[in-house]
Parts: sequence; C-alpha cells; structure tokens
Amino acid sequence: MNLIKELGAFTFASRLMRLSERLKSEVSTVYHSCGMDFDDHWFLVGYMLSEHSSMAVADMSSQLGVSQPRLTRMIEEMVTHGLVRLEMDSEDPGQKRVSLTYDGKDTVLELKKIWQAVGEATTELISESHPEFLEAITKMENGLDDRSLFSRVSSRINTCEDKFGDK
Repeated sequence: MNLIKELGAFTFASRLMRLSERLKSEVSTVYHSCGMDFDDHWFLVGYMLSEHSSMAVADMSSQLGVSQPRLTRMIEEMVTHGLVRLEMDSEDPGQKRVSLTYDGKDTVLELKKIWQAVGEATTELISESHPEFLEAITKMENGLDDRSLFSRVSSRINTCEDKFGDK
C-alpha cells in the first residue's frame, strides 16, 4: 500500500515533491557517472550563464522566480567549486554580477551534452505518461497566480475556529 498514492489529490504537493526529488536524484547520478562534479540544483544558474556572459544576481533571481538569498547560496556553492565568480557590478555598485569561470565554461560545455540527453529522456517519459503534463502544470501555476490555494481553502472553511471548533 502506498498511502500518498491512495490519498490522491489530498497529497498532490507531496507527490510532486517526491517526483521532483526522484528526477533530481537520477540526474545527479547521471552527472556523477559521467565524472561531473556538479549538483543538480545548480542547473538553472549554469544554464542561464551558458546563455549570458554575466548577469546581475537580482535579474537572475527575478527570471528564475527564486529568492535572492536562496540564489546567492547556490552561487556561493558554485564559487566554492570554482564554477562561477561573483563580482560587484561596475555600473551599479549595489549590484553583484555572476559569470562562469574558465572551469565553469568547460564544465557547462560538457554538461550541455548531458542536458540534451536529460531533456530528450524527460520528453520521452512525459510522452509515455501524459503528453499534456507540462501544459497542465502551467495551467495550475497560472491558476495559483490568479487565486492562491490559501484563498481556495479559506473560502471553504471560513475560519479555522469554525472548522475545528473551540479547543
């Protein structure tokens, strides 16, 4: 018995998180099996920097939809591994810019081959299971932008006291 599957929509977020963790773990296994010292949660930073020579941390944070403190921690980990450098922006001293180091550029060049294969394998997996899966996720994200889950739940229970009684 798998309780999370059995509970259906009630555990939707848990199932998505479990699926995400499983996919990320498998991609990490691919990286390590190819001899790459690269953590999967650095992927978006590495990918963005492969497309731009450097970026302001604030711009990157905004484009990724990730908080600046979280992004800065990822970047600092990548600095420690010699993949990126973080410098003050010469045009805006209050901003920091991040760019790939020479080692980072070499690493990303090798990773692009892996990313291509991961993308193809993921596309295959989605096609086998539900071809409109990504579209459905986008619709859910848009639905949450329009009206949060909190708002949807709150409209059903009025207040916690009404739902759960006096304690």
